[in-house]
Amino acid sequence: MSDLNFCPNCDSPRHRIVRFNDKLNFCKVCNSFFNLDFLEIKCPRCNNLKVKASDFPSPKGELVFQCEKCKKMFPASVFFKHNGVKV
Repeated sequence: MSDLNFCPNCDSPRHRIVRFNDKLNFCKVCNSFFNLDFLEIKCPRCNNLKVKASDFPSPKGELVFQCEKCKKMFPASVFFKHNGVKV
């Protein structure tokens, strides 16, 4: 994560951000701390990490993800619930 170009809270440019380490950053403009971590979202069926977004939404209008290994498709709420992520 070496290319942090702006603050995710206020869109301030890179020179206004103080990086303490790979996880902790501070914006001098909006005076907020933030971290940028990657989540490992796994397929609910086979626990594969390679997941892609489908071009078509679910019947409820929700984003659909497809596992590249087992080819099973799940709505975003199922993926996030299976991985313990609150949206």
